Amino acid sequence: MKPRDLETIASVLLGVQRQYRDVTDTFREILVLSPAGDSEATVIKRCLSSRSVRVTGANRSDWDLNDQKCPLGSFDMVVACNVFQESPDPLKWLCNVGANSRWLLLQDVV
Repeated sequence: MKPRDLETIASVLLGVQRQYRDVTDTFREILVLSPAGDSEATVIKRCLSSRSVRVTGANRSDWDLNDQKCPLGSFDMVVACNVFQESPDPLKWLCNVGANSRWLLLQDVV
């Protein structure tokens, strides 16, 4: 995730938090695909105003999106920036992520 992506994600999450606070207050597990470092977790927690949210980062070695079952478990939200554009089968990846999460925050080239 690039710094500009993180700014966009922060802006969207703040809007989601304002509109759907009753939903976001229930979030306990968030997965960030292809994180650049720890900054994503800090920003996500700040935007959701929650210390109880656990933010996990995952790269290809953690979860091959061609596999439907995520070895890391299931998540309330998956955050993906510039991930699906690398897929030979984006629909398959999208279905696999959807099978392991309730919400998807996606920023990608379509």
